[in-house]
Amino acid sequence: MEHRANLMRLLGGLIWVMIPVVSLMLFLPHEIYINYEAALILLFLTLLLNLAMMLLPFRESLLERYFGLLMGLFRLVLIGLLCAAIYYTGGVRSPLFTFLLLVTAFSTSLTPSLSSATLISGASAGAYLVTILAFSSPMRQDIQLIFAQVFFLLLISFFINRVAAESREQARERASAMEELKVLSEVDRATSSFVSAVSFEMRTPLTVSYTHLR
Repeated sequence: MEHRANLMRLLGGLIWVMIPVVSLMLFLPHEIYINYEAALILLFLTLLLNLAMMLLPFRESLLERYFGLLMGLFRLVLIGLLCAAIYYTGGVRSPLFTFLLLVTAFSTSLTPSLSSATLISGASAGAYLVTILAFSSPMRQDIQLIFAQVFFLLLISFFINRVAAESREQARERASAMEELKVLSEVDRATSSFVSAVSFEMRTPLTVSYTHLR
């Protein structure tokens, strides 16, 4: 549970860093049309959503009962906001695709199972495809770029999910090994105390008997 809470905080920190960076990227020289007003409003809403999630109390009881639901809603709304921002910042050639890629990949690291990662990355890829193909009217020469982007998004999401799952498994194994070492240390300490006590009890009568014999 603590591991998931830490990952959630890391995702929030990533968003706080990325929003100013991508906002500056939008103002660099470019050849695509960007609706700055709509894009900045959507990025601001993304920050507000992230702030709301970070202000939630990280109590174990709350996370245990509602973590999956809260994170699921958070991911869906975040992906929706980013796809809308991509639409207003150039479509298939929007610099915000990198932001969507990072958020999707990091979100899959929060889920322990491959099926959950598939749902998250599939929802992100589907939302991106709908945004580009249904609303942006891409040119024919952009089709190859679009499917390359979707393929890379799915690939990196699955890769990050497996790396995170392996990391969690190693952390559990280390925690289990430390717990076993702690138990063995306590057993060894108890055994040493018992042997010391028995040795003292046996040594005392022998000393008294030797004194009497003298």
